[in-house]
Amino acid sequence: MRGTGERIDVEAHAAATELEGRPAVLGTLFDVTERKCEEARIACQASRDPLTNLSNRAHFMERLRQELAEARRQHRRLAIVYVDLDRFRFVNDTWGRNAADTLLQSLGLCLRRRVREVDTVARVAGDEFVILMPDIRQTENLSAIAQKVLAAVARPVQIEGGRSR
Repeated sequence: MRGTGERIDVEAHAAATELEGRPAVLGTLFDVTERKCEEARIACQASRDPLTNLSNRAHFMERLRQELAEARRQHRRLAIVYVDLDRFRFVNDTWGRNAADTLLQSLGLCLRRRVREVDTVARVAGDEFVILMPDIRQTENLSAIAQKVLAAVARPVQIEGGRSR
């Protein structure tokens, strides 16, 4: 702890020694708080899509492996929803990359808001998103979830004075 009471991460090194003829331990503490923060930031970057801040393909595949194993063990169901935007290239070509990026960010946020906290929304390619939904209790719920996703994707988005889907 710092003198202010703030907790910090430290790395400790110690060595046995003698002090005035008596056994002693000489120790050094290094503040590694910044290093730990940087490591966490790098780990986050490795699993997140930089544009949408959603999970990326690698993180999605890891979550899928974990959830499939859990579903087998617990005899549960899971669902995967795949979303591919039609005519996305038209948005990119017509309004430019910034507008296309804005559309992807907006859609990512919209999808994230329409699923449960335990679900994973990932951007797995340019205009492709995947939603992993573990522990689906009733298949009837899937229809309602699919309708929410379709409504999110179909909603017009205002981009630079134009409209796009």
